[in-house]
Amino acid sequence: MRSVAHAAAIERLQPNRNLLDSATMPAIDRYQSTLFTGIEYQALDADARSRLDQQLLIVSGLWGAVRPLDHVPDYFLPLTTKVPPIGPLRPFWQDDIRAALAPTVTNRVVWDFLRGGNQSMWNHGAIPVHRLHLSVRFRDRHRKEIGQRVSDTSPLPRGELIRFISEYSASSIKDLKDFESRDGWHLDAKSSFHDGNRGVVFLTSL
Repeated sequence: MRSVAHAAAIERLQPNRNLLDSATMPAIDRYQSTLFTGIEYQALDADARSRLDQQLLIVSGLWGAVRPLDHVPDYFLPLTTKVPPIGPLRPFWQDDIRAALAPTVTNRVVWDFLRGGNQSMWNHGAIPVHRLHLSVRFRDRHRKEIGQRVSDTSPLPRGELIRFISEYSASSIKDLKDFESRDGWHLDAKSSFHDGNRGVVFLTSL
């Protein structure tokens, strides 16, 4: 007998069968995980929305990377999917994504929300093109890091933080000192750090 989880996974794959005929909509509206709903895109003011449209890059198993206003159909294709004959999608897209990101992030501050194995897609070798790369991570009240294997229904306030960065044009760790999510997540300033080129931003819960 198929498990409930297996049945749910199969159900989520159904949109791919009509991919070529599916109606499209902006990626920021299409994706419905808590990351995107937490952004509350339509409630942003014009300046913050413009910054998000230009600066947010969304890694996609189907497209490689898209921006918020790129139109995409209804689909379900995680980067962990193995697609014959090309194999796993993460290594398939990796070099193309790195090449595409390079001119976009040159001399800019990058807030990196990639998790788990997807973090390997951000690696430009010994010669960095960004001005500062900040990886966003989460710790519980016991200072144990979490979030590497959290599902898209997790309560981690990634979307709220992206919204805050867009609203206040945050470009440094100290710019997050006033951030606090609805669930009480806030900057752990003592643990967060950077070396002038790379760093880690830790958020912790109350």
